[in-house]
Amino acid sequence: MNAKGTLVFTILGMSLFASGCATSTGDEDSMAPRVCVSVRTINSFNGLSDREIFVTAGVNDHYLFTVTGICNGLEYANAIAVKDQSGRICGDGFGSIIFRDMGRGRQSCRVRTIERVSSADEAKEWVTAREAERRGSNKD
Repeated sequence: MNAKGTLVFTILGMSLFASGCATSTGDEDSMAPRVCVSVRTINSFNGLSDREIFVTAGVNDHYLFTVTGICNGLEYANAIAVKDQSGRICGDGFGSIIFRDMGRGRQSCRVRTIERVSSADEAKEWVTAREAERRGSNKD
């Protein structure tokens, strides 16, 4: 089990609010709200896999960040930087998380989705279910 990591932030904008807004990308998820998190409000994270991290922002807002592809070493990262042009990171593929991997040095991975979760336990359940689904689809 991982301990909470130390946070380091790279802020390139001035937005101070977490927000959700409707997207219209044309894909099947286009009706889901786009979730954005103010970089300044992030206060802890926990790597759950090489694809997902659990993030706490503000007093009691919890999120599951999923990166594009596999981000080797993310599960064991103990420091992270969040990079986005507007001072907030959204699940739209433009924001990145950056961390240092012991064997590979600095790693950067694009954030594909951000989902609100009620707790770390719920985030872990989602990750476990997704990993089982990926293993099942790889057997074909």
